[in-house]
Amino acid sequence: MLPDLAESIATGLDDLERIYRKHSVKVFRTHEAPPEITNYFGFNDTGYWSFGTADNWKVLGNVLVELAATDNIRCINPQVFEYRELIWKAFENTPGSVWVSMPPAAPADLLVTPGRGPFVVGADIKLLDGKNILVGCGVNSRAAIGQRNQQRSAMNEDGVAVFKALAERLGYTVHQAYYDTRVSFHMDTIFGLVREGMVMYPKNAFFEMPEYVTSNYEVLDVPMDECIDGLSGNSVPINASTIVVNAQCVRTIEILGRHGMTVEAVEYGTGASLGTGPWCSTCAIWRE
Repeated sequence: MLPDLAESIATGLDDLERIYRKHSVKVFRTHEAPPEITNYFGFNDTGYWSFGTADNWKVLGNVLVELAATDNIRCINPQVFEYRELIWKAFENTPGSVWVSMPPAAPADLLVTPGRGPFVVGADIKLLDGKNILVGCGVNSRAAIGQRNQQRSAMNEDGVAVFKALAERLGYTVHQAYYDTRVSFHMDTIFGLVREGMVMYPKNAFFEMPEYVTSNYEVLDVPMDECIDGLSGNSVPINASTIVVNAQCVRTIEILGRHGMTVEAVEYGTGASLGTGPWCSTCAIWRE
């Protein structure tokens, strides 16, 4: 429906792929979805979103956790089908791999404490290291943290409990943060991984950050406005010294450079205006 916008998004994805391949990253790109897929959810007349994949999947060791069925933005659910071939290849070629799918969370009565619809979304989950995972719940005030019947943005405490039960069985420790949903609807646009022992986020964007993060990581306090407008947290560290960042985030790029990082700036302004960035457009299914 918006061909100029679609072309700009495609250009950003092409630039992202070019940067990945430059650093010897193996890249899989999907093709345009056929009518059988786009028509499945009835969105053929209004458009089809296909630029985000990180929301839909999380890889914990050899366990692939499918989260798309619980995504609260219904228009990107067709990606479950679009990425299925790639996921099957990874699944079939990885000994001991497990594919876990979660049931849909909606509908849920948000007026009932605690609501019981376990809202789980990949955009509020970040693997800090090989044994620790950070998850976030977005609330509109510090007081709302203790009021379970107050609206959460994308992932609620019940969703955290469901995800935690799985992750802990796999040997991970799950740490929970509360962020200001007036800054972002998802945690992955404001909390970015940089390299081992270093993360970045605007400190004022979080009401609570777990002690594991503040004690074990050097925190780069990046500009709030660049998180809001350029989704600076939606960056992708390729290796210990290189990170991909939206070119709009000029001051964030300067901060990263002062801390020894080589920044690959990708033109993702159009994506950011629609709520996506390099991280959302990438699902890392394997890395050394």
